[in-house]
Amino acid sequence: MHPTTRVMRGGIIALSSEGEDPANIAHTFGVSKRTVERWIKRYEEEGTIENHRRSGRPRVTTGMQDQNTIATMEAEPTQSSRGVRDALQLECSTRTVVRRLRDSGLFARTPAEKPALTETGR
Repeated sequence: MHPTTRVMRGGIIALSSEGEDPANIAHTFGVSKRTVERWIKRYEEEGTIENHRRSGRPRVTTGMQDQNTIATMEAEPTQSSRGVRDALQLECSTRTVVRRLRDSGLFARTPAEKPALTETGR
């Protein structure tokens, strides 16, 4: 099963308020009948179709540090994630830097090591 989108949840509530049967609504949106019933119940109790906040580990970096990470990588795209972390003196792992860059559509690159050009090669 895939998670319901905000549009789907709105449609579920709209069809429910029109008196549509939960089984038909489930078939329309390709979700289980239980999912439809759960969203209808939540809407009746809470008056919202928003997801609940989920628990999880807090982020190690702040929003400003994330912006600086992105700006640093945009300024010098061949820099490695370790180089970005060290340049900004971040207290996080290089994997965290990679994740922040990936979330923004950027990718850390490590320059390829090529053998030095010899006299005969020139």
